[in-house]
Amino acid sequence: MMWLYLSLLLLSIALFIISHLIKNPETKYKWEPLKGVSYYFLSFALGAFLTYGNTYSFKKDFYQKSTGEYFVAEISEGLTEKANSYKSTLEIISFGDSTNVKKVSGRLLVYFAKDDRSAGLAIGDQIVFQNNVQCIKEIENPGQFNYKQYLEFHQIYDQTYLASGNWKKLDIGAKFSILHFFDVARNNMLERIEAQGFKSSEYAIAAALLLGKKDSLDPELIRTYASAGAMHVLAVSGLHVGILFMVLNFLLKFLERNKGSKILKVILLLATIWAYAVITGLSPSVVRASTMFSAIVLGDLARSRSSTFNTIASSAFLLLAIDPYYLMEVGFQLSYLAVLAIVYIQPKIYSLIDVRGWLPDKIWAITSVSIAAQIGTFPLGILYFHQFPTLFIFSNLVVIPGAFLILFAGIMFFLFTGLDFLLNGLLEVVVDFLGTCLWGLIKALNVSVAFVESVPYSLISGIDISVFESWLLYALILSFFGYLAYRRFYWLAAVLFVSNGFCLNQINEKIKINSSASLTIYKVNNTCAINFIKPEENILLTDSLLIEDDQKQLFHIKNNWNKKDAVVPLYMDFSKPDTSHHRILTKGFYLFQNELIVHFHKKNLPKPSQRKLYTDLMIISENPWMEWKQVFEYYNPKFVVLDSSNKNYVVRKWKAELDELGISYWDVNEHGAFVKDWELH
Repeated sequence: MMWLYLSLLLLSIALFIISHLIKNPETKYKWEPLKGVSYYFLSFALGAFLTYGNTYSFKKDFYQKSTGEYFVAEISEGLTEKANSYKSTLEIISFGDSTNVKKVSGRLLVYFAKDDRSAGLAIGDQIVFQNNVQCIKEIENPGQFNYKQYLEFHQIYDQTYLASGNWKKLDIGAKFSILHFFDVARNNMLERIEAQGFKSSEYAIAAALLLGKKDSLDPELIRTYASAGAMHVLAVSGLHVGILFMVLNFLLKFLERNKGSKILKVILLLATIWAYAVITGLSPSVVRASTMFSAIVLGDLARSRSSTFNTIASSAFLLLAIDPYYLMEVGFQLSYLAVLAIVYIQPKIYSLIDVRGWLPDKIWAITSVSIAAQIGTFPLGILYFHQFPTLFIFSNLVVIPGAFLILFAGIMFFLFTGLDFLLNGLLEVVVDFLGTCLWGLIKALNVSVAFVESVPYSLISGIDISVFESWLLYALILSFFGYLAYRRFYWLAAVLFVSNGFCLNQINEKIKINSSASLTIYKVNNTCAINFIKPEENILLTDSLLIEDDQKQLFHIKNNWNKKDAVVPLYMDFSKPDTSHHRILTKGFYLFQNELIVHFHKKNLPKPSQRKLYTDLMIISENPWMEWKQVFEYYNPKFVVLDSSNKNYVVRKWKAELDELGISYWDVNEHGAFVKDWELH
């Protein structure tokens, strides 16, 4: 395979060179299209070659191509604290057994059991552990986020859980690691924030906004910021790096006297920007922003007159040359689309209104930036997140100045904290004052965002579009601004054609949804979740824990509701369902699409009053222990579903009995959600 991509690349380079060697004026014009073709093939071949080279599973030394009992691996990512474990990523070094050890490559997702030993692990530490890796599971519920694909784009194909006694840290001696150095620095900074007495929500925002550590953000806080359209402020990105760049550029303005001092200024700017990128964990968003601003700084030093679009394109090309899989990052797509929209659309929006006065002008400038960025990103926002924040203009009027003040106060706080340490506590009063200011700013930001989120209809959720429809929306945006720029009829015709195409596609999908019904039994660990969906009807039978757990519903269930355009759900506890509802015949008996469903859970087996009852479906939940013969003495089901609330050893017994009786079944734990669709007439 490698030779195929290499041959394609060499052939493209040859075509590129030949197209540029033609100098004869008589034939040059004739062969001019060859240049364009050569550019296209060279770009395609280079992309294919780089993608192949960056895909671990194609490498000869990939660990899955070897066998062994033990791994030696290095921790490549700081520990993330979970409820019962620490999560990290391992870079595999070697794989083998007591007689043969082989150097290999690859990455693993790892969960360490919580204890003092695992809490002390840091980036650069090497461990040895037994081979008990497991593959990442496929999508288990309809519409669910494809976590397996997400990890594969990060070259992670397997995961492992390491209990306290299942791994050992290797003593490899002192080894300097720049990532470890900055990880320690970040943890020290977090301790300084914590020492100021920040409460949970203020600490979480400070850690995320200033240092890129999002472990402490609780789901409710994330939901509040997302609903207000302010989620971007919690991910260290172009906004944060841009603010840092503005502050540093202002502070270092005195170094613009001559060429030598300008070079020093550029070095200081680049060093600080990339040091901040490393401290915040080198997340893709901060790497993108740092690369983009580095290109701007270097272009300014070279006094380059290249367009801003070329600078943006060059930074994107550089990142994709390093790792083509950046293209599959949602953040990469959103950030570059936002920047392009701001650069092209914002000046046009800003020029629509002539605002007088410094403050009104700044408010209108922020508003125009917000509108432009939203125009550039809303199709992807709807595609990936199924929601649209209607009050994004007002939230950005708060969060953009708020982020600027918080980042500036944070820089001052960390700077004086370091000076206070060097001066043995002489600046403690100043540090405490700055810490109080930082806390106050974050508190004000939280209160403001919560107020915006509390406004009725601040968020339209449950929107679902396909990838094709997102492309149609971008085609509509391009056509619209093409018409505004050139005032040509064909641009207007394109606007009408694309908008009609989008509307027709939506109508077609709505017709399909309104002419279908479905029964879904979801895969939710240790939980029974049965969902009946029809037009104007959405019933979820589950337990009280899942009814109250909005985050679990969001991950496992709600995306399916979005895709099916389901109405607001009616929740029922399956252990005590509302028997007055027309779907509930009696406890344990449901009727849907003229099919009789019996639900057997725990020791509750509904017994028919008459002879053996023929049912279309039997659902088995919560590890029922009854004599199998007794069950099938009462019932003759066409099909049996063993849901995810059952333990594996119970499922094995049921499956053995069903195999013996020749009854078809579906194991939700093994195969994922059970889905049955009907077409309505």
